[in-house]
Amino acid sequence: MIGGMVLLLHAVGLPVLYVSVDRTVQRSQQDMFVNHARAYSKMLTELIESGLTASDDSRIVALLDTLALQGEVVDATISSGERSWHSDLLPHVATRASSRDDYAFGTNEDDAYYVSTQLTLRNSPATLRIGFDERPTREGIERTRTAVLAALGIYAFFVMALGWFLSRFLARPLRELQASSRRVAMGDLAHNLDTTSRIREFRGLANDLETMRRELVGLNRNLENQIAERAVLESRIRQKQRLETVGTLAGGVAHELNNVLVPIRLYSDMALDSIHEDHPARDELVQLQAAVGRAGEIVSRVLVFSSRLEGQGLQPLDIAPAVEEGIRLFAALRPASIDISSSIASPTRRVLADHTLVVQVVLNLCTNSYHAMRDKGGALQVTLREVVDPADGAIGGDPGTVIQLTVSDTGHGMDPDTKDRMFEPYFTTRPVGEGTGLGLSLVHGIVTAMNGTITVESEPGRGTHVTILLPAIDAIPTKGH
Repeated sequence: MIGGMVLLLHAVGLPVLYVSVDRTVQRSQQDMFVNHARAYSKMLTELIESGLTASDDSRIVALLDTLALQGEVVDATISSGERSWHSDLLPHVATRASSRDDYAFGTNEDDAYYVSTQLTLRNSPATLRIGFDERPTREGIERTRTAVLAALGIYAFFVMALGWFLSRFLARPLRELQASSRRVAMGDLAHNLDTTSRIREFRGLANDLETMRRELVGLNRNLENQIAERAVLESRIRQKQRLETVGTLAGGVAHELNNVLVPIRLYSDMALDSIHEDHPARDELVQLQAAVGRAGEIVSRVLVFSSRLEGQGLQPLDIAPAVEEGIRLFAALRPASIDISSSIASPTRRVLADHTLVVQVVLNLCTNSYHAMRDKGGALQVTLREVVDPADGAIGGDPGTVIQLTVSDTGHGMDPDTKDRMFEPYFTTRPVGEGTGLGLSLVHGIVTAMNGTITVESEPGRGTHVTILLPAIDAIPTKGH
């Protein structure tokens, strides 16, 4: 833009400048020539009037020949009446001159400028007519014109070089820097700014802008991570609130059912005690009690999910033996198509838990993994270890120390909708008659009752990874204490 403007202005201005300079020089040299000719003629007129008083024609001709020797005179004639004297050294060309005494420079065909001066010769009026050679002056004008053209050509070349330089090293880098800055301002933070400019100031500015871009990239990445973390946290909070709501409802229903089951069991016991062994209704009462017992187990599971058993029966526990027992119980029932492995590290701290409930958690998780792999087989891995609290003490207990239990499988995995509902009671993806939908909800209730957290990572076709974190409380006592 800058170089183009410079070239455009000079493309218009240089011809105008040349015409103006040419006319000024030409007019100046012409004026100098004319003034010189007129002054010279006036000086000769004064000399002739003072020195040519005699009637000697030879002296008049000698004077004219002297003028011819000056080199710039091409014609010299003195006329008085009908007589005229002309230099013998010059061709007589005055007859071809204009009839006027003075005329414009460069208009006569004999390349001469004539000046006529009146004088008195022998007490008679006379005219001195001198023709001055115009060619040296015209040649001088041409030389000056050529010099002006050369100077303007050099200047034009310099201007073009300057315009190219401005465009190449100033305007274009500035446009590129402006375009790059605009792209970054429009949100294209992946666009790298060119910091290799040859101009130090541009290079410094580009480096500053590139530093700002990188800082914006970092801030944007941090913001995206915070948004993603917040979205995950909000999703977990919503899931927890939904499960708490369902748990509260299930707990209320379980207590109401339990209130109904208690008198049924009581009256059935009283009925059995009041009839003989061979009474026909005795078998029906026994079946009734069995059904009441099964219903009681279901109510207990629902109460565990609803965290109504929180703090009941929990005590400091070394969790490793309970996990190993759960793995052994499942391994005894697993089909040959399931490859099970475990990595049980002996923790140095205990958790507040119940041995039976931990065994039930391991069994339920392994069973759920088995159902995800029973069609094609797969691998199941159980890991127990002591780790640093990834939530920085947010789980509870001793900040920075938690017991981590993971159960991973290579099954068919879960889609996001299924994963969101997997802990809801009575929600199951198994066919009718193969599951009650209480297994994972029971796991969630037990973990919650033990002040722990449970997270699930799963994608369709890529298996499932369940992680349970339980807060560590105190050190495991050594044997003999």
